[in-house]
Amino acid sequence: MTSPEPQAFSFALPDDYEKMLDEARSALDRLPRDEHWEQARQALDQAPDRRTHETFQREGAQTLALIAEHQAARHTGRDREDTTEVVLDATGILVELRFTASAVRLGSDGLPEALRAAWAGAEASRLDAALAFAERSSAAGAELQAAARVDTATRQVQHSIQRAIDDRAHERFHRTTDDGRCTVTVDLCGAFVDLVCHEHDPFAGTDRRALARGILAAVTAAQADGAAVIGDLCEERYRELE
Repeated sequence: MTSPEPQAFSFALPDDYEKMLDEARSALDRLPRDEHWEQARQALDQAPDRRTHETFQREGAQTLALIAEHQAARHTGRDREDTTEVVLDATGILVELRFTASAVRLGSDGLPEALRAAWAGAEASRLDAALAFAERSSAAGAELQAAARVDTATRQVQHSIQRAIDDRAHERFHRTTDDGRCTVTVDLCGAFVDLVCHEHDPFAGTDRRALARGILAAVTAAQADGAAVIGDLCEERYRELE
């Protein structure tokens, strides 16, 4: 459930770009002036010069590099006793879960607390990275920022989506491991809420790696359930633009 890597877009202006604009303006001046003439003239007047175009291309490449770096980042958290390690991607999806050899002594009460602490550490790292990314991306040039602006209708839909998510923030999604040892709970946005162990010793009869794989799979499934709800909310709201 990782985001696709952003693809760079590049368009080179022809060598005679300026000449083409001048010829288009000259041809337009010979035409009768009506509503269509005004629209064509406005389009020609707004055509970027070569320097602006090259600046836009350069800033676009820099921004795409920032996005790719942000998406590729992984954020790790551990509990204080170093029994549990959680790794989240940039969107908060759990991508790795590890239990050290000392985790086998945690029991059904200690394991959820260790997982919660490790997750909190990874989430704090992820949020710090998100803030740093926002600050770095805000340094993009004015031309690129202007191009990235969305229209009022789209912005209203985005706000509507966020309100819908906030209204359903109380919803929880549960999944049980295939062996029935544990049930995990996440919230609508995929953040860890709880782990319930159905055995006094969740490590009994299995090894720590197998248990980690089982819990990881359950969390992934629960996060996918929440993501599906958000996807439906987005689809409903964006239909309003049609």
